[in-house]
Amino acid sequence: RQEPELREILSVASVEGETFTVPAVAQVQGMKERHLLRWLAQELERRHGLVLEQAEVQIGPRRFCRYKFGHALVQNYLYQQLSQAERRLLHTDVAAALENCYGEQADEFAVQLAHHYHSAGDDGHALSWFTQAAKNACSVHANDEAYAHYTRTLELAQRVSVDPASVIRLCLGRGLVCQALGDFEGALADYESALHLARSAGEDNVEHLEWRALVDLGRLWTARDYRCAHDRFQDALELAYQLGDPLLLAGSLNWMGNWYLNQEDPQAAIEHHQEALGIFEQVGDRRNLATTLDLLGIANLHVADIAASVAYYERAIVLFRELGDLPSLASSLTGRGHSGLWPRTVLALVSSTVPIHPRRDFEEAIRISREIGSPDGETWALWSVAVSYT
Repeated sequence: RQEPELREILSVASVEGETFTVPAVAQVQGMKERHLLRWLAQELERRHGLVLEQAEVQIGPRRFCRYKFGHALVQNYLYQQLSQAERRLLHTDVAAALENCYGEQADEFAVQLAHHYHSAGDDGHALSWFTQAAKNACSVHANDEAYAHYTRTLELAQRVSVDPASVIRLCLGRGLVCQALGDFEGALADYESALHLARSAGEDNVEHLEWRALVDLGRLWTARDYRCAHDRFQDALELAYQLGDPLLLAGSLNWMGNWYLNQEDPQAAIEHHQEALGIFEQVGDRRNLATTLDLLGIANLHVADIAASVAYYERAIVLFRELGDLPSLASSLTGRGHSGLWPRTVLALVSSTVPIHPRRDFEEAIRISREIGSPDGETWALWSVAVSYT
């Protein structure tokens, strides 16, 4: 029984969802925001009770007024009255309007934008926003959500003309999520797919992705078969030398060094890590520098050089805190805690800028691992606490 103009406003709003953004609806309707607010407040809320004003939200430098349908059934009814063609067109318009409203903060609303573009049948834009949504989920360790988004992107990539490098990155991204979730077979399939695509692409710009796939496969196999891990790490090291890329070379040196350490050859590990450390210090790569310091911490602990081990761990912990790298921070805290388990007569000779409290380090590592949902990190830290009581 609503007037046509009011009915159209409600129909557009129903496409955004149960809660809708006033500037976006105004943009789709080609109306002034102030005029739309008058209709919403006076007619649709006070007179008919179909919508309710919500608190304003701050997004970047702008404040946005939002309204909510009085009942989800009202929103659903209006949406269902639209034809499929109308829904598709309106999802396109709403997505574009929201993207324009959000501006530089649009990445924060990737899931919402991906949903609208997907519903609009715009696979290209949907692929872009689902990819961003997957990255957002990974950044907060929401691995189940990240897996779902990456799966959607790979499905869309089959329908969109996507360059090989982009598909390889998607495979590697989902592989990392699978590995974090403990899904060995899923990670192996994604990494192998990425490696096959990189080698068959015949393009120079994917060679670094081939290296990444080899390293990821090596990392994965360390949990199952160290011989397979060695072969992948060795392939990656040879490719890094061929490409002449110092960062790739340093990364391969670290992975080979870690392999040697786990094969009970800590001196060879230290030599590889020291070479990598020099490269990362020269190029100023703080993240990889922190990782290398952590690796040197555990390697020196294996040769009973406690002073060097503690010094390397302390530098790594400072960098990981600054970088906000929580998984690596938990690992370094656990490593430094192990350094502190050595007899007091040995620790008395260690010059440390930070008092060493093993159980305090272990407890912090456990707390961090639980917060980010890292079973591997939590398991190592819990085992370390048990060791501290023996």
